[in-house]
Amino acid sequence: MLAEVLATVDTETDLLILDRGVFDALMWLELQFRRGQVTQEEKDIFSKFVTLDRWRRLIDLTFVVKVEPEVAMERENATRIIPKQGSLMNTTALAEINEVLDAVSGDFADNFTLREFETTNGKVIPNNARLVGMLLDAFESWADQEILAVRRTKLMELSFNAAESGAPLLGKAAATRALDELVPSLTLRKRSTLETDNEYVQLVSCGFLQDKDGRFFVLKRAEKDDKVRAHGLYTLWKGCHLESAIAPVDGTDLIAIATSAVKRRVSEEFHLAVPLAPKLWGIAWDASENHAALMFDVRIHEAEAIRHMGQKEFKRQGRFQAHKGSSFRSASDILASPELADESGLEPWSRARISSGAP
Repeated sequence: MLAEVLATVDTETDLLILDRGVFDALMWLELQFRRGQVTQEEKDIFSKFVTLDRWRRLIDLTFVVKVEPEVAMERENATRIIPKQGSLMNTTALAEINEVLDAVSGDFADNFTLREFETTNGKVIPNNARLVGMLLDAFESWADQEILAVRRTKLMELSFNAAESGAPLLGKAAATRALDELVPSLTLRKRSTLETDNEYVQLVSCGFLQDKDGRFFVLKRAEKDDKVRAHGLYTLWKGCHLESAIAPVDGTDLIAIATSAVKRRVSEEFHLAVPLAPKLWGIAWDASENHAALMFDVRIHEAEAIRHMGQKEFKRQGRFQAHKGSSFRSASDILASPELADESGLEPWSRARISSGAP
């Protein structure tokens, strides 16, 4: 199951529905342990493997479907002339499974987003329809997440400096003060709503990857990627919106939120398991745009990781195309490169970062 999930992640598939997923493996481990089929050591080792963060991050929601044993047996034999029992399909085994399910749900409640679905009452078809409705609600939340945004008028009060090229900028010191000032003006709204509301500007946490010598990682988009026409063939950053897991309340540390978000995105996108310490560099925003970039420099010091990144073909999950021919390049080399010189080459936030030098 896990191998098939991993093989599907970097394809055109956007959404997976698993009949028995990672959580199911934990339930059967516990059942086998109680029956003396695996040792405590084996159970612990397999459980730690199954609950590795890199696997759990792929699972957004887990439905725990339950039914009383007697009802399950009644449904099992509803279309049989002669009732039949099996090694698992009997009231004793099913009661044991329910007991194990409760225990595992409690033990791993902090590892998964669990939603219990009781099916004892009601008929099968109405129950299935109810489950589909819950799934559709979950799909909508996944596809149209709530994200952090700030009023445009609040951003316009800040003194952005015009860059030599690319979007206007706030340097590190001014950006640090600005992010503290923006907290009271934050709002959490669905992305689909914000896309058509010019009153608000969406915040995007952007990581500019550099090697230990300060060379930037230049990402080349596949030419068929529809982002090429809108933003250019090359980019220097990877990032994400600040999504609904973070609530905009008084006292919110916006810098910490953005730092955590970009650290996670960079680790996931580039399959990195090395220490990362993003440093705020500044904010880029053009008053005509509905997105503002919270810009972070992300240094990678491990030589082998750097070498491997220069050789790998990167893919983004779902609808995005592969990045081919990416490499680490110095700022002077990027600025002197004809293919990166204009808007059709390097997108605006990258041009602003590379042309402005020190923060």
